[in-house]
Amino acid sequence: IACVDEACNQLEDEGYCHKLDSTDVTSSLTELLRIRKHDELLCYFASVEEKADEEYVFLHSLNYLEMEAFQSILKLKYYDYVLRTDADAILFPGLLYMTPAGADGWIGSGFSGDEVTPHLIRHFAERLMPELGEPLRNITALGSMQSTFYVNTRVLDRFVAVLIKATRALYSSAFT
Repeated sequence: IACVDEACNQLEDEGYCHKLDSTDVTSSLTELLRIRKHDELLCYFASVEEKADEEYVFLHSLNYLEMEAFQSILKLKYYDYVLRTDADAILFPGLLYMTPAGADGWIGSGFSGDEVTPHLIRHFAERLMPELGEPLRNITALGSMQSTFYVNTRVLDRFVAVLIKATRALYSSAFT
């Protein structure tokens, strides 16, 4: 879990997640993985600074995926997929046994809002796609999961770059 200090403090107080050293995430995670019991599920977190020049404050969890602390974890080659979701999402244990067969991942679809939203998203996608490049065709949409994705680490860099660029473009042109 990557969190800002306020949220991390709550996790630490609850005591069921391991706190990683934010100055050396890789070493502290490597040690935690070394001492864990076979097949033990781990919960761990690290405090992450917010990106100083980011206009859209809710982009923090995506910006984190491009930061060195997260990239260093991927370099351990311990993970095949990355799951990103909102804190208020409900995820069931069966998810632990699912793999996107023949696909690079899943992305949630759905939204909270007006009936006009699908039209607006199509309009902005048509305008933005030439700038964003070729879409990632092997990412399958799942219904009603909104801000959730489960993406293969092999394509994660490109996926996140496109998602951040699209989110910033939508924020600056549609919501201001």
